[in-house]
Amino acid sequence: MRKVLLSLASIMMLAACGQKAPDPVKAAITAEIGKTMGVDAPKVTFATFEKIDSTTYGEEIARRIDVFETKCKVMEKYVVKYTSEGKVNNAQLKREEWIKATQNLQALKAHAETLTDIMDKVAYYDYAFSAKASGGEKKMEFKEAYATVTPDNQVLGICANKKDIHKGMGKVIPGYLDLLKGEAEEE
Repeated sequence: MRKVLLSLASIMMLAACGQKAPDPVKAAITAEIGKTMGVDAPKVTFATFEKIDSTTYGEEIARRIDVFETKCKVMEKYVVKYTSEGKVNNAQLKREEWIKATQNLQALKAHAETLTDIMDKVAYYDYAFSAKASGGEKKMEFKEAYATVTPDNQVLGICANKKDIHKGMGKVIPGYLDLLKGEAEEE
């Protein structure tokens, strides 16, 4: 009897070793896909899944600063163009956007100085995947998709185009959304 119990225990341990714990990143992405589909527990089968990059808070802040610097330059050019063309209303609208972007840029630079303790920490990881999802009557296929996920497995976004993977990721910076003052989130 003792030998049978020991053998049974050994078999159970070997079986348990062969089972993998669910990947928390895949689970988070699956939950996000479920929200998109309007389904509580979708069945998602990943054909491919790969971590392709990581972004630190410092890199994300630098990216956001670059976005606002570019926006300031573009708005300034529009102000000059519309003013020279005598389009007073258009020039005024662009001037207001330029002022707002300049204020946001200055606020972000000042805010970045308060975040020196997290600048080298990972803000999020980028993943590339392909998958099929189903739930009830609904089905989705992700032939080539990208997800941004925080180290604590919060999905920040899923997109189909790799060039859009970092749009709206400024929200990961502590206090960033409060600094925006009405700017579009996808910047």
